[in-house]
Amino acid sequence: MPPDQTTTRTPGHSPILPGAGTVLAGRYQVIRELDGGLLLGRDTATLGSVVIASAEAGLVPVAAAELIARHVAELGGVPSLAAPVHSGRDGAWFALVWPLVHGVRLGDRLAHGRLSVPATLIVARHLLRALAGAHAGGLLHLALSPDSVTVNPGVAVREATLTGFGAAILADCAPAEPGQIDVRYAAPERAGVLDQPVDHRADLYSLGLILHECLTGRPAYAAEHDGELLRRRLTDPPPRLRPEAPELPAAVEDAILQLLAVDPGDRPADAAAVLDVLAAAGEAPARRPGVNPARPAAASAGAPPRLVGREPELARLAGHLAAAAGGRGGAVLLEGPAGIGKTRLLDELAREAAAAGAAVLRGTAPEHPRSPAAALDGVVCGLVGLAAGDPPARDRLRGSIDAEAAAGVCTLLPGLRPLLGIPPPPPPPP
Repeated sequence: MPPDQTTTRTPGHSPILPGAGTVLAGRYQVIRELDGGLLLGRDTATLGSVVIASAEAGLVPVAAAELIARHVAELGGVPSLAAPVHSGRDGAWFALVWPLVHGVRLGDRLAHGRLSVPATLIVARHLLRALAGAHAGGLLHLALSPDSVTVNPGVAVREATLTGFGAAILADCAPAEPGQIDVRYAAPERAGVLDQPVDHRADLYSLGLILHECLTGRPAYAAEHDGELLRRRLTDPPPRLRPEAPELPAAVEDAILQLLAVDPGDRPADAAAVLDVLAAAGEAPARRPGVNPARPAAASAGAPPRLVGREPELARLAGHLAAAAGGRGGAVLLEGPAGIGKTRLLDELAREAAAAGAAVLRGTAPEHPRSPAAALDGVVCGLVGLAAGDPPARDRLRGSIDAEAAAGVCTLLPGLRPLLGIPPPPPPPP
């Protein structure tokens, strides 16, 4: 994987790099130049591969060199982080060295599809531990993205390593220009569209975007240009996650969405607080994929606190729920401006329905639907999963609709064909 894309050059200057074969600090031998003004090297003591960021010694003031050395010492031993192993002057050069992390960039992994909930939680735990250790030492990353995370090769995600702290350390002596900020993963205050100080909570926002993308396979916000992207983050709430990842604990979904709060003061206090949420959610019983989380097992310790301030609306919805339980089904249209809490109200209704023993199926309307009934994809998956684990329920579903009506339903929702016993249509003629 390409290592940290950074160098200590100042704007308007081209870096002068040590040539191949040069040995720095008596052990780090330069092999060749990499992209971004970095060097691939070999640690002659351990024979491991390293990445070297170098600059002419005169370009790095003594005070900056001392600060970099302190950061290197602070990051030593931080778990799940590619920490630098050396910094200092060597004759005409100043060098910062960190190990080359072998594996697959998370961005490349996501290009082939989203991660499972367990894999995403593994990534989250590793990155949160790395950020907690770095933030405790007063060092911010400020360039988090899927390309600054390396996961192990292979099918199953077992570990993740946060890279890029070489850039973060060097920023103390050569701050990045505004144009170098990747707004796709930058917090609003980091991108300059929110007048708030930039602190450790900017890293937490970027982490929220990464985890959201892990669970959905796409960025939380889609836009044609940076200006529209930044505007949408200020005005649009982030999409909910459980419609696409129903086995995700509710408390974890809430924590990820809280990471994406526009105001830094509304985000979690620190990485350790989010780790606590993951730890608590890990104690809840596992849920079978395909079974909707609003079934009785969902009323677990991971559920958010009961909704308050919406008692009249909840009472009306509870009345419709009771009517449905009595065999009088119907439809309810819930309307209101964005951000008023419609989804949260439905979450509460789903929890009450689950407590009453009902199976709750949820769909979501995608911004760019692939089919006319794409909003019901989640309902189809929930029905199929429910029937797979409950044969009597499957038989009741088949008996509730005649063959002609079932065929019409399956024309619109082909995913229900196996459940309703409808054979696939004949292939089209040549």
